[in-house]
Amino acid sequence: MGLAYSPQFENVDFDLVTPLPNPFAKAGKTTMRDNTSEQSRQAEIVQELELKEPILGFRSVQLPGMTTASTCLIMHKDDFESIKALAHPGAFGEEGKDYKMVKETNATPWMATWKFPGDLFDIKSFDLPQGASDLRMPVGEYEVQDEFHSLEFVEDDLLEKTTKSIKSNGIWSNMENLFGRTKATKWKRQMGDNQVVHELVMSDSQKDSDYPNRIPALSTSYILKDFNKPTEDELEKVKETIMALKEIGIYAFWNNIEHHCLVFYKDNERLTPMRFAELLKDQNKRKEIVDALHICVKPGATKAYIMEKWADDYIEAFAQNANYDM
Repeated sequence: MGLAYSPQFENVDFDLVTPLPNPFAKAGKTTMRDNTSEQSRQAEIVQELELKEPILGFRSVQLPGMTTASTCLIMHKDDFESIKALAHPGAFGEEGKDYKMVKETNATPWMATWKFPGDLFDIKSFDLPQGASDLRMPVGEYEVQDEFHSLEFVEDDLLEKTTKSIKSNGIWSNMENLFGRTKATKWKRQMGDNQVVHELVMSDSQKDSDYPNRIPALSTSYILKDFNKPTEDELEKVKETIMALKEIGIYAFWNNIEHHCLVFYKDNERLTPMRFAELLKDQNKRKEIVDALHICVKPGATKAYIMEKWADDYIEAFAQNANYDM
């Protein structure tokens, strides 16, 4: 069933495009996993949630405060606050930068957010609307950081680097030389079986045509039990993976603190998501890449399936014939 109405908003200096024909979630009672702490996540604690209004989706809008047009969600302010209270800390970013309030003409308070944390998919009734399987969803703009300085030890084989070299605010000194700017927005596409694929899109404020604007990435949710508290063993396995990728000619770096990603940036040339997808289509190269990633992927009965599914999904989303425009 489609929307019963299309809300009209006031005090907005542009016309919102027509919302997607079906909401991401309907109004009414549902549940959401409690992601407020590692303990609640591990225990799979579920809380009751009642949505006052449906959660509406818009394919491409640009509100004041947004750096570029983007997919956007609009929901009742009270619903937003209830969801935010159960999400992991910082999930929705900063007010004004990642979300803001807009008012319907009848003064109903709605909140618009152009940051799609994975917590949203922990709402039982929340799902991609029909006809939106190709929807790109922003996850937030942050600094691009090489936390291991792995671009140094991969290029120069400085294997003595240890987890002690990680700096919470340490941006690799040549990051701007590498990409032409130091900030990027992470984008994701939700695939089947609750899998996701990601890319980093470098910020346009310093865009230079000599540099690639889009960079392939793997979410650290595939690697870490808790991305806020990676263990020393997990980080050492990531380093082993980075070196294993280097052995097959793929250069990568670790960007968990800001983007929660392992970033793939070049082979014999700069990588883009489309070029990376083409590499994965080659069965021999795909096996080498997946084998390297298996070193650091979380253990479990479905470990092999998950990475093979991720490779399939990346090809579906980004290969040359994929229906996936920026």
